[in-house]
Parts: sequence; C-alpha cells; structure tokens
Amino acid sequence: MQYCYNGEYYKEGEKVLGPENRALKFGDALFETILVANTNCYYLDQHLERLKRGMSVMGMEMPDEYNQKYFERKIRRLLNKNHHIKGARLRLTVFRNDGGLYTPTDNKVSFILESSELDTIGYTFNKTGLSVDIYPDMGKQYNIISEYKSANASLFVLAGLWRQKNELDDCIILNDKNEVCEALSSNVFIIKNDKIYTPPIKSGCVNGIMRNVVVDLLRKNNIEVDTETSITIDDLNEAEELFLTNSISGIRKVLIFRDKRYYSMKTRRISQLLSENS
Repeated sequence: MQYCYNGEYYKEGEKVLGPENRALKFGDALFETILVANTNCYYLDQHLERLKRGMSVMGMEMPDEYNQKYFERKIRRLLNKNHHIKGARLRLTVFRNDGGLYTPTDNKVSFILESSELDTIGYTFNKTGLSVDIYPDMGKQYNIISEYKSANASLFVLAGLWRQKNELDDCIILNDKNEVCEALSSNVFIIKNDKIYTPPIKSGCVNGIMRNVVVDLLRKNNIEVDTETSITIDDLNEAEELFLTNSISGIRKVLIFRDKRYYSMKTRRISQLLSENS
C-alpha cells in the first residue's frame, strides 16, 4: 500500500514524519474522510470547503496550489497505485508544520492522503439495525472547532472503547447540557410525530457533510426537517425512528436504544432517495 505526503508517494513502511510532528505532539491537525465509488469522490468539494473553514479557524495556511483539481489528481493516482478502483475510503489529514510548543512557529501545513478498500460500492442500506446507547463518561462542548473533524479525538477514542466493551454497534455522545450531540462517527437524526429532527450545530456536533446532504435532500422533496431544536434523551425514547449519517456509510438505521425498539420505514425511503441522488 502507498500513501501521499505533500504530493509525493511513499510505501506504507516508509516514514516521513519525525518526533516534532505537531499532529503527534498536540493533535494540531484536521482531517476529512471521503467516500470513493468507481473512482468518483463523493462530495469532494464540500469536504475541501469544510477543511478550509476549519483551517481558517485554526490559523493554518494552505498553499494556493492545494485546490480541488490538485487533490483530484493526487487522489486518482493514489487509487491507481493501491488498486482501489471500486469502493474506497479516503482520509485527507492536514497538519501544521513542525515548530514551537503550544504556540507554533510556522502556520503553513503539510498533508497526508491515505486510501483503504471498502467491501461495498456507494451507499447501501443496512439490513440489520444498529444497537446504541449513551456514552456516560464524557460529553462534548460546543466551541469554535467542534463542528470540524480534529485529530484531537480523545473523547471518541474513549467512547469507541466503551462501545466495544458493551458490545454495541455505536454510541451517542451528549453535550455539556445533557442534550444529544452526535454518535461516534455520525450525525444523529430522529423521526418523531412524522417530523424529522437533527441536533443543531450549536449542540456541539460536527457539521457533517452527509448531514447537510440529507437535510437538503429532505427539503427538496418537501419533507419537513428541523435543524435548530435540541434533542433530549426523552426524545430518543419517544421517537418512532432513529438513524445515523456519515460520509462513508450514508444512512444507517438504528433498531435498539436501551429498551426502545424503532421502526425504519421512513428511514428506508430516505436512504433510497439518497442512493438515487448520489
């Protein structure tokens, strides 16, 4: 397997990062995960736009040549080198260059682009519903970087270990107000009284690419969706349906939350709409 570092390609065993790397030392990095199907990068423009917004907040400087056409060329070549022609997951990580302690001495960035093969091509609806519960040990706070995907991911590592220990498929993370924020690597949607809700960005959730795609798709099909009302644990118990969204899996239905069991008829129709419009 190969990966791309600042436009050059290296074999998996070749190391290009040293002990002063700021992603390693301080989590001073942002990343995007992108779905590829038959060499088509889904929503690449939206991923790059979110990355640029996050870099602006973090005070990172991206070279002008790192535009969409540049990354499209690098991605195509990486996919060919790794023979990932059908379904693949891309990860683009951008990190500040070496130098300084908490205060950096250089705001320019480097990047690493990786690809890994997927068993499926495009978005497929999960036949078996997920089992989820609330991660109890730590919440997520809304702040100026909470809507971006940061390499400072201790919360999600701990939540992932808790999910594994409790033999769940996913877990829901709350914010500091005890409201639903997001899942381990997904945004949360509920259907309650025939209306669809997803936590607002001010809840602390990632401003997910697939979250926005699904919201736009629902509105274009005249389906009411509320993106401003906070969601509580009581809402999870009262909802008829619960589903999760992310850029790699699309839409995944949830079957079980504690003693609650969900239907998935409307979720299935929304998933079909996504497949038809992707």
